[in-house]
Amino acid sequence: MIVKLTFTDVTKQFVSDKVHVLRVALAHKVKPDSFLTWLEAEKGERNVVVTYNRDGAAKPPKSSNTGDSTTGTATTQRASKSHVDLVRDQLKSSALITLAKGSVGKTLDDLKTDIELSAIIVRQADGTFVVKTVVEDSEAVDAVYAGYYRANAEQVESAAKQKKIEELLANPEDLAVADIRKQLGNDIGDKAAEAAIQAKAFRDDLKTTPPELKHYVSLLKAADFVAKAHSGKSSDSHYEKALEELEQVLGRDPSLGVYLDRPFSPDIDPNQEDAPRPINSKSHYAKAGGATITKQDMLRQTLRQELDDLRGVSDADAKAADAVIASGMALLNKYVTRG
Repeated sequence: MIVKLTFTDVTKQFVSDKVHVLRVALAHKVKPDSFLTWLEAEKGERNVVVTYNRDGAAKPPKSSNTGDSTTGTATTQRASKSHVDLVRDQLKSSALITLAKGSVGKTLDDLKTDIELSAIIVRQADGTFVVKTVVEDSEAVDAVYAGYYRANAEQVESAAKQKKIEELLANPEDLAVADIRKQLGNDIGDKAAEAAIQAKAFRDDLKTTPPELKHYVSLLKAADFVAKAHSGKSSDSHYEKALEELEQVLGRDPSLGVYLDRPFSPDIDPNQEDAPRPINSKSHYAKAGGATITKQDMLRQTLRQELDDLRGVSDADAKAADAVIASGMALLNKYVTRG
């Protein structure tokens, strides 16, 4: 408020920067008569704004990676309320250490139940831990969550993204690229959009019989004509000829099998009902389905791949974190029991 009263008729950014600089100076315990010297040493107001958060903590260096446009590059952002809520949700069932009633003194035993508190804990030279104070203050608790986010932003964002992907995959309703983009950001949204385009291109490609199969199709049509003209009799030899052609074609290029409505086998009976047909065939002997890829198949496969990638990173991080937590808990329990 002092800044707003002092600087009138200026932009909001101007006022914000002044407040930012003053808060950093207060956090650094800069005395009024040393302010100008400190500001000069910090290379001016703008550098203070760029270098420090308002609480005085140094900002992490900006990454060259622009990150996801929805969540941003987490490590370069100040922890917002949404970040605090994210950490609170992820840590709600966690417990670094559990202390039995009566083991921490009457002051802590008298605290309210299920109320989040912040504490100042200092490890002493002899390895013991001292709880200097415990504060029931929601803003102080939020500050702890914010600090946790800044220190573990990548893991927090990864866990949040995993949860969103799992929820999307568990939903039986059709997925939409727009919804994926909204929930997971442009990076994964772009991959989903590309997957949908690939699915359409694959389906469009299947509508056209490749040149390698055209001779087989012509032989198959000739066999169908004979079968129809003679009520199915004397047509087996024609289907045999067509199937021999198909076996040779697939022998040269097995991938062409995706254009057929069923798998090919040398043991197929040479008749109308069993002969494979192009996946786009209008014949009533053609089987529905065949080898095809739907948009939903591709979208879900894209999300599963992203989930696997995230878990690959997070599993390694989790093992390292578990080791640190286990070591910390053993150390704390040792001294709590000793006390």
